[in-house]
Amino acid sequence: MPVDPGNTLATALNLGDQSGLVNRTFSNFVGDTDLNDYLRFSLSSASNLTVSLTNLQADADLRLLNSSGQVLQTSANFGADDESINTQLAAGVYYLRITPYGDAITNYTLGIAGSGGNVPDPGTTLSTAFDLGGYNYISHSKSGSVNRFDDPADLYRFELNDTSDVNLLLTELTADADVEILNNLGAVLASSDRSGIADDAISSTLPAGTYFVRITPFDGGTIDYRLNLGISLDDNAGDTLATARKLNGLNTTLSGTQVFNDFVSGAGGSDTQDFYRFTLLTQSNYSIGLSQLSADVDLRLIQDGNNNGIVDADEVIASSIRSGTSPESLSGQLNAGTYFTRCATKTTVSQAGRTATVHRYDG
Repeated sequence: MPVDPGNTLATALNLGDQSGLVNRTFSNFVGDTDLNDYLRFSLSSASNLTVSLTNLQADADLRLLNSSGQVLQTSANFGADDESINTQLAAGVYYLRITPYGDAITNYTLGIAGSGGNVPDPGTTLSTAFDLGGYNYISHSKSGSVNRFDDPADLYRFELNDTSDVNLLLTELTADADVEILNNLGAVLASSDRSGIADDAISSTLPAGTYFVRITPFDGGTIDYRLNLGISLDDNAGDTLATARKLNGLNTTLSGTQVFNDFVSGAGGSDTQDFYRFTLLTQSNYSIGLSQLSADVDLRLIQDGNNNGIVDADEVIASSIRSGTSPESLSGQLNAGTYFTRCATKTTVSQAGRTATVHRYDG
């Protein structure tokens, strides 16, 4: 799941190099206290791009900025109509700015489709690595080639904003090549060096940070390959009351705001619900929200009154079950005690739901 994009040029979320034939989507939210989303991308060569803003529930506008933050183009249609910018851009660094109109609050899906322009050969060093960007819950597929004499390595750079599961597959090899994952200093964290043209694979859970994929030839001559890199958030919340993520200890006061980014899978998936546990020492006001949804996820507040570790029908205190990707929210006052929140996809939803859970308490 992606984190919330930055609110300034300096903190913009990096989408990486969008040169050549691309088709990327990114989902998030603007409104309330989040009035600006900035996203950064680069082009290694001139490209034709179509940038779109869809799946809006309210009015939001889209702007394309140059590297200095000056507006190049704007799409500001009325209401929840889609926004779109079609343009040809030279090589360089650009930004996208997404803002709500007035007091609008809305989810959105940002799409970037490109054609034309040449995708540069990935660099052979950390400093010249091809930039895949810095966002979670996404997959990349890149074709390339290496040669022991002329092109001894291909390096790809990627960033993780949260602890994530990284699954890498090197396939469609025409001869023997090997693959490694490096940290930001170039130290090898994991590798795969199967012989011949057998696929190489790496699966690893990595903390937030900057990483590199390095592909090197074992045989001589030119070796073609396809790199598939899948990134998804590590599941940080339990699937039952007993394994719920604890937000505080039994004897510590819970107050202020806590934000968690996580995901639940759709019907048939292995992670259809997430539980969080918190304890209040005194009567307190609370506000719990679920936002940045990519599918329909419901929110419930629970107290396991009989301590049997099962959610009985009479133990659901409050529910928020809005349809689609609309944000969910609960608020009110609770007596001292231990409570749980449950984030779960509907049984008919097939997609995974990316979520940002916000717990606020005023003890």
